[in-house]
Amino acid sequence: MLRYILPLAALLILVPACFAQLTLISTTPADHTVNLPTTTTFSFTFSAALDTAIRYPQGYPIGTAEMMQDSMIVENYMISADLRTITFSVQLTANTDFTILLLTARSATGQLLDHPHALNFSTRRTSGIYSVSGNITMSGNFIADAVVGLFTYPPFGNDGGRLEIGSVSGTGGNYTLSSVRPGVYYPICALDANHNGDIRNEDGDGIGFYDPNHDGHPDSIVVSNSLTAINLVMSQARPITARTQLPQVLQMAHQLDSAAVLLAVMSGDSVITPDGRAWNWGYLFANIRAQRNFMIGANSLSMEMDTNRDHLPQFPPGMQPMPIQFIDSDSALAIAEREGGGWFRANTILNHVNMMGGNLTVIVPGPANQMSWVVIYQATMNDEDTTLVVGIDMLTGAVLTNDVRETPVRTLPTGFAITAVSPNPFNSTTTIHYELVTAQTVRAAIYDLEGRFVTTLMNGRVSAGSGVLHWNATGVASGVYLLRMQAGQQIVSRKLVLVK
Repeated sequence: MLRYILPLAALLILVPACFAQLTLISTTPADHTVNLPTTTTFSFTFSAALDTAIRYPQGYPIGTAEMMQDSMIVENYMISADLRTITFSVQLTANTDFTILLLTARSATGQLLDHPHALNFSTRRTSGIYSVSGNITMSGNFIADAVVGLFTYPPFGNDGGRLEIGSVSGTGGNYTLSSVRPGVYYPICALDANHNGDIRNEDGDGIGFYDPNHDGHPDSIVVSNSLTAINLVMSQARPITARTQLPQVLQMAHQLDSAAVLLAVMSGDSVITPDGRAWNWGYLFANIRAQRNFMIGANSLSMEMDTNRDHLPQFPPGMQPMPIQFIDSDSALAIAEREGGGWFRANTILNHVNMMGGNLTVIVPGPANQMSWVVIYQATMNDEDTTLVVGIDMLTGAVLTNDVRETPVRTLPTGFAITAVSPNPFNSTTTIHYELVTAQTVRAAIYDLEGRFVTTLMNGRVSAGSGVLHWNATGVASGVYLLRMQAGQQIVSRKLVLVK
């Protein structure tokens, strides 16, 4: 949650049929097979040879989702001699349901998969007996070939829930999820607007969920019999200022805890636009007397709460609540741009701009009750990492500090961070250092600035502590690339500059 985004990178892809000719011929096992052994294989067979040089974000030559869950361990995969069948060897947890979403693939001659597919199977002896159906719309239009699934919890907060069953919408936007077991579920769908194998607010991707009361929050359904008319509405994300969703955020916080006060607002690793907007904002609240804190993440589409202490920033003791009335992020960034941020943006290789507001005297020294917007520009200049920190009074707009620091600013710890990239720029090989507080599945991938996937550096379970990755970019064209690392629901990124 600390990135404060909708973490659906592992969920849903739409592939436009107008560009697609590759088709899926068969799967093994068949959809909705039950009573599988815990050591088994599954495979996809296509109408033509696959382009095996491609590596999609999951690290395979086909784009898949829900293969990074702890209940399934992918040991290896093999491709047949004719390049038409890919087979995965897996270890499965007993008495568990699984859904593999085949998102996209490309043939050796450049043909795209005609539409996504869902493969559901189980190590349980029997399947569910109910169905859930409805339609998917966006701006009044029915959306075909969208992937839809039922989650045990909203996938936007806390531990993200688990995808229990999946399907694909057909012509007219209609979908049916079959073999559903009794329970409480959250129906979710999404749209990869840029067809890059990833779901991100920054790409303007569409997110849809069940929201019959139109309050902007995903609503659950109770399955005790088959359900119809469970209709999902998609919207496209847009960047917002820190105050845009604040009234709704405060309302949600006080519904959970009427004594909670706002401690800080931050953009996390969300991209800050040049006009001071972010695709996602995080708001940290605390009941100081009860020593309880929680985070609310908000974007233009929805808000979700995270109460998992492992995800939350740890703030210094004695941190004071921040005012509800404060200068908005667009005004604060405009000040920071005049105070050197604009020069940094024009004259360095800018890796990231981060904003946070609150009683942040640990970063911007001052009186104990000082409330600051802190704008941090992280950049590379003359082959060295450099950081510009601009502190701004949240109430008056006065500039409190404006200094360049050669060492990275250790801001509020999130539990997962890229600590260094060296060298950067680099000629052929660079080394990435990162920190991970708890053992998790980590995926690291490289993209170009158009969002096209380049390569996967890591995709597997990693122990807690410091780690190192290497990218050998031999054979890759010179340019600026984006390193994107995901651990659980946390996502961090860094720009890398390849010069040959």
